[in-house]
Amino acid sequence: MSAGTTLSRDAIEAAGAALWRAWEAHVLLDEFPGGAPPCEADGYAVQDALIRASGLAAVGWKIGATNRAAQELLSLPGPLSGRLLAPFCFDSPAELSSGDFAVRALEPEAARAWLANHLPARGAHLCAGDLVTTGTCTPIRRAAPGDLVVADFGAFGEARARFV
Repeated sequence: MSAGTTLSRDAIEAAGAALWRAWEAHVLLDEFPGGAPPCEADGYAVQDALIRASGLAAVGWKIGATNRAAQELLSLPGPLSGRLLAPFCFDSPAELSSGDFAVRALEPEAARAWLANHLPARGAHLCAGDLVTTGTCTPIRRAAPGDLVVADFGAFGEARARFV
């Protein structure tokens, strides 16, 4: 185990693989694979293991829990980062199959300096061409099959998706 971790390498790989299987099956898990949620370092290691298990290309970054309400809901001290995988990035307007998502949570986003400062501690950095989503600037909304959702960013344009 490396400094700051509590899970073995095998437990990290198993958790990443279990999370990826749940994603593929569109299943919500009742608890973290293997028990209690990991510490921050292990959480990022599990995220990396999930990406390895998926075999998919990472094309950018997501910043999550950028506002106090989200941090309190998730019992986090601050924002966190995640990877964007190529098959899950869509141009607007998009038509998405509702069955492809266990949860259809909508987070129109804008906040990225935090990510540029955070990544080097994880041994990563932003690269030219990376996509970046920066955390929601509105309350999270849910979509149902048949819904058309529109995020209007004023002069920056809008994003549209329909869940069929």
